[in-house]
Amino acid sequence: MPLPLIGIACGFRHTTPAPYDRDSTLEHGVREQYVDAVVRAGGAPVLLPAVVQEGTLDRIESAIDGLLLPGGDDIAPHHYGQEPHPALDDISPECDDSQLYLTRLILSRKRPKPVLAVCRGAQLLNVAAGGTLLQDIPSQIENPLQHRQVSNTSLASHTIHIRQDTLLHALFATSEIRTNSYHHQAIDRIADGFVVSAETSDGVIEGIERPDAPFVIGLQCHPEALSGLNPTYQELFRRFVNTAATPGS
Repeated sequence: MPLPLIGIACGFRHTTPAPYDRDSTLEHGVREQYVDAVVRAGGAPVLLPAVVQEGTLDRIESAIDGLLLPGGDDIAPHHYGQEPHPALDDISPECDDSQLYLTRLILSRKRPKPVLAVCRGAQLLNVAAGGTLLQDIPSQIENPLQHRQVSNTSLASHTIHIRQDTLLHALFATSEIRTNSYHHQAIDRIADGFVVSAETSDGVIEGIERPDAPFVIGLQCHPEALSGLNPTYQELFRRFVNTAATPGS
């Protein structure tokens, strides 16, 4: 059986200008850790550029077996009915439009293809399904933890509490796990059809999933940065890829 194609949505990054260029340019890209985690799990990663043409996106969605939504810039708040908060960071309109369209295509299926959404991706998954976000944790909740750690991504900085009777609990086989954290935004009102699967002690939502789908999970942490060190996080990618390899999933 051929390896399942896992589409990894690309973000934009500034590049150093070549000697013949006057300005820096934007290039599509993802962190290598996402690619490595998918390959270790037995998937064939395909990088998806942030194109906005619907016909192109329709073709991409039909070709991939699963979608990985990575971390990245903030999501433009007009997508969930809000005006920009003073602490809003950089946004990427093309990434928003492309990834929201792809995600909604998948979620609209009677049996959605597997989706693993990380950090910004978890927030985008919630917005795509009709939920909202907190635009800035430090100024919008009382006594928050440090959700944007300054240490290396391979270091776990805080604990998340995983709810029983969720797919995430079945995957991790624990009710608590330490993890990394690099976000200043978070899920606020959860989208219809989704449930909370994990949270921190300050009440910030750290995980969501759709119970009626084989595998649609969003996590605020960065499991790709821990998957090479902790087999629990690699199991997340293994189950994601295995579900994508299952016909009709």
